[in-house]
Amino acid sequence: MPYKNSEKKKEYQKKYREKNKEKAKEYNTKYYCENKEKLKEQRKEYMVQYYKDHKDEFIARATERQQSDEWKSYAKNYHEENRDKILKQQRNKWKTDPEFRKKSAERLKEVRLERSTWLKEFKSDKQCKFCEESDSFCLDFHHRDPDDKKRNISEMINSAFSLKTILKEIDKCDILCSNCHRKFHAGTLDV
Repeated sequence: MPYKNSEKKKEYQKKYREKNKEKAKEYNTKYYCENKEKLKEQRKEYMVQYYKDHKDEFIARATERQQSDEWKSYAKNYHEENRDKILKQQRNKWKTDPEFRKKSAERLKEVRLERSTWLKEFKSDKQCKFCEESDSFCLDFHHRDPDDKKRNISEMINSAFSLKTILKEIDKCDILCSNCHRKFHAGTLDV
């Protein structure tokens, strides 16, 4: 290369690349094909190292993005539009990946335990609407309007629904003890 000045050098390189586009493209394609696995491994190593070096930035950006209303709206729309596709992918992964099945089952157990513990704490300061029974194990949720009922609260706990969804369903309910609940449905309890 005849140029020592960096500007002239850049200009020369640019002209050279334009003049030899096809030759460079052919060389790059050939090099990539011959060294595909090696290049993938190098790229992977680079990305892992880059992530380690900038982990805090990645986490901060991801957290900031996920908390934005724009992201929440996008995610909600995406899941609504692609619900069937996402469920199909998850089912396929469940069928084909035993490690995924194992992790999913473990996570489901954890979430169920968290939800049931949360529910016990939630009921701990509540009492029956009619007889003032306050033992949390005796308390039931009675839906005021059966047509507005999505599911039983216990089913939602076992299915690991989000706490937000469970609380929405609880808002539709009165808290009754088991005896009063049975009497109410039998029609022997006057409201």
